[in-house]
Amino acid sequence: MHNNYQDQVTSQRLVGFHGQFLRVVDNTLERYRRENLPISAFKLCISFSNQTDCDGLVDKWLHIIAEKRVSHVVLAQSGVFPLERYSLLADTLFAIESLQQLELNHCKILKQKALLSEDKIKCINLKNLTLHDVTVSESALESLISCCPQIMRISFQYCIGFSSIRFSRNLPNLLSLNILCCSIGEVHIVDAPKLLSLEYVNELEPYNYSGGVETCLRMLNMGK
Repeated sequence: MHNNYQDQVTSQRLVGFHGQFLRVVDNTLERYRRENLPISAFKLCISFSNQTDCDGLVDKWLHIIAEKRVSHVVLAQSGVFPLERYSLLADTLFAIESLQQLELNHCKILKQKALLSEDKIKCINLKNLTLHDVTVSESALESLISCCPQIMRISFQYCIGFSSIRFSRNLPNLLSLNILCCSIGEVHIVDAPKLLSLEYVNELEPYNYSGGVETCLRMLNMGK
């Protein structure tokens, strides 16, 4: 009984601290918006215990940093990851025109509409993309990459939601593509004349929440 009481007290303290931290981040970004202060990079390392913890909150923060023309965005999870990934709206995320480097960790990218129209994708200056433990649809991923002609480095690690990668447009600056422990069966690259490194690693890992990678690469189609 004593241990259970201590655990409850500790849990309540953590919840209180977590909520206070969310308010600090929110108030800080609101102050930057209100006082028109510049932001060049935004890196947030936080643990969301469930979806309701951050319902709409991170999207609000992304709206603010989009106004500030941020070039570097990192959203990472700290501590033990919950099974449920928190959600980000693709319309919000892909509208940051100034974005050059994007790193997402343990989240789910959602589309507000059935199809994400290319005119909604503004991050044409994106050069480095890292997705770690991210759920994203194949169509959203293809739309994003196809609208980023400056992309140089792409890394997918423990991602789900898509079974193939299709880069149907010319990627003149792509130097490296890294695929680690994703259930990817096909990779199609039409034109990437500067591609120097393509790494595909398929291993069973206890860290992977889907129970391990079962799909092996069966097709690699490369143009130039």
